[in-house]
This record gives sequence, C-alpha cells and structure tokens, in this order.
Amino acid sequence: QESLIPRQAPDWPGYEVEIVNISAADLGGDYVDAVPTCDGRALLVLGDVTGHGVSAALLTAMAKAVVFRFAEEGGELLALMDRLNRMISKLIRRRKRMTLLAGLLDVQSHVLTLSDAGHPFPLVVRADGRVDELEIVHAPLGSSARWGSFEQHTTSLAPGDTLLMYTDGLVEAQNPGHEMYSIDRLRTFASTLAGKSTG
Repeated sequence: QESLIPRQAPDWPGYEVEIVNISAADLGGDYVDAVPTCDGRALLVLGDVTGHGVSAALLTAMAKAVVFRFAEEGGELLALMDRLNRMISKLIRRRKRMTLLAGLLDVQSHVLTLSDAGHPFPLVVRADGRVDELEIVHAPLGSSARWGSFEQHTTSLAPGDTLLMYTDGLVEAQNPGHEMYSIDRLRTFASTLAGKSTG
C-alpha cells in the first residue's frame, strides 16, 4: 500500500507540494496523489475509503488506476468524479464508499478547480492570514444516485497562498483528555501558514 502514496511530489514551477500520510492501521483506505496531467496541469487527489483492511486498500488501488488514466488522457474534473463514482457504484455495489477531494490546478494561470464527494472541505490560507473554507457538498463516491451531479468550485491562488487538503482523521484526533483536535483548531493553525514555505 505504501507504493500507492507518492514518496515525492512532482516539481511544479512556482509551487511547493508537501504530502504527509500517517496510517492508523496496517492496511487502510487513505489515498493521496499529486499527478501531472497530459496538458500540463496539476491533479491533486485526497480520498478515504470506509473501513480498513484488504478491501479498503484494494479500492484505493482501483481509484489510483482511474486517476492515472484520467491524467494521461486529460479532461475536466467533473468527468473524473463521474468516472470514479461509476466504478465504485458498479463494482462495490454500495458495500463501501469513498470520500474524495480532487483539484485541477493550472500552474500557468494559477486557477484551481475543486470538486468534493463527502470529504472534509479544503482550506485556502491567503497570504494575509485569512482562511477560506471551500464548501462543496455531495455524498461520498458510491452513494445513491439521488444526490445528482457533482459540483465544482473555482478559485485563484496568489503568491503566498496555501491550499490545505486533509482527512477527517486529522480533526477527529484526540488528546489524552479525549478532546478532538477540531476544525476550529485546524483553522487557527492554518492561519499561521500564511506566506510561509514548506521547505
């Protein structure tokens, strides 16, 4: 499963990408990727399959295969979300679901397009310290078709801005007093990243 997680993020001029993955079990369903597309954009993906074990890890591998095929062929973000949703719905038949946050970044125009399927909303930390939570509501991949079409959100990144994508394991982590880390603490921490390098 470790081979599914990039050991080093691609080098996109003008951007720094940091990937951190700490698994709570030997086999799990966490999936993170940063992949260059055939048309020169940056494809960013973060997902979480329900449950743990071999079945979760297998679904993660299947999702990675779809993501890489999409990156090789090109296309728009909603097409990737639809493709992943059909694959999971058809093969897994609602026995498992997967939250997924995906972004396509044009590294020339600095326009970022995001789509979300049940995953925690991403944070964009602006250079002045303001934290924007980008709310895109949809059920996880593999859910009922009644949720309808996926949606996307477009924003621009300026010098000093930081995009923070994370799984619920971060905000639900507990200290020895059983207090959750929480989204509020994460937003407070995120504001300290304004204008900082990851290096």
